[in-house]
Amino acid sequence: MAQHATKTDFDTLISQSIADAIAEVPYFNQSMYSALDVARTLKFYNDRYVKQLADFTDITADTIIMDVGAGYGWLAITFALVTPAKVIAIDIDEPRLMAAKKIAAILGLQDRIDWRVGGLGSLPAKAGEADVTYCVEVL
Repeated sequence: MAQHATKTDFDTLISQSIADAIAEVPYFNQSMYSALDVARTLKFYNDRYVKQLADFTDITADTIIMDVGAGYGWLAITFALVTPAKVIAIDIDEPRLMAAKKIAAILGLQDRIDWRVGGLGSLPAKAGEADVTYCVEVL
C-alpha cells in the first residue's frame, strides 16, 4: 500500500477487496461500524483533522502525533496514510485497539503506528513524547 496518499486517492486506495477484508476483522465485524464506508471515513478524518493541522504546522517524519481514544484507529490510520509523521494510537479497549491494528495492517501500515493500551488517567506515554495530541469524542 502506498503511503502519503492525497485526499483524492482514498477511493483508489480502498478497493472493494480491502473494504471487505476490513469488514471481516474480528471484533470490528461485530460492531455497529462494520458496514462503514472506509474511504469516506478516511476522507472525513483527513479533511477535519489532518489538513487543518497541516495548515498550522509542517508535519515531518520527526513529528509525533498521538491519538488518545483511538477506537478503531481511523485518525491514526489517516495520519499514517497522508503524512510522514510517527503515530501513536492509544485506547483503553484492548480488543478494539487490536482490531484497529489489524485494519492498519490490511492497509499496509503495520510499521507506521505504535498501538498502546491505556486511558486518559494513565497514558502509556512519556511527558512531552508527542508534538501533537488528539483526543476526539472521548470525554
